[in-house]
Amino acid sequence: MFRTIGSDVKLRPVWVRTEDRVKGHVTVCVLAYLLLNSLEHRVKGYPTKYQTSDSIIEKLSRCTIDEYQFPGIERPIRTMTKPTCDQIELFEALGLKDILLPRHIDPILKSESFINIDPPAEN
Repeated sequence: MFRTIGSDVKLRPVWVRTEDRVKGHVTVCVLAYLLLNSLEHRVKGYPTKYQTSDSIIEKLSRCTIDEYQFPGIERPIRTMTKPTCDQIELFEALGLKDILLPRHIDPILKSESFINIDPPAEN
């Protein structure tokens, strides 16, 4: 299993020394491996050309939420790229088509979470 985790998750050497950090690193690796396997399991039997976790992640990674900061506008503006037919098909195969509904996307686009608004510089 660890050889598979190393190759599928594409691990790089991580130099951690304390027991807690080693446990944390292994936990994250196992969770990543679980997610990759879950992706493949969810699309099995579904008529899609994307059957490997690599192909699924590569295709879905092109659907992004972008953030723009314009001069004179206090808050950055967020937009989401329009999902392609293949991406919609994958969300459907994964049982996640509803995630594309405005009731799920709009709160993310309007949220102030993860927006780094730097405090004004003190003179």
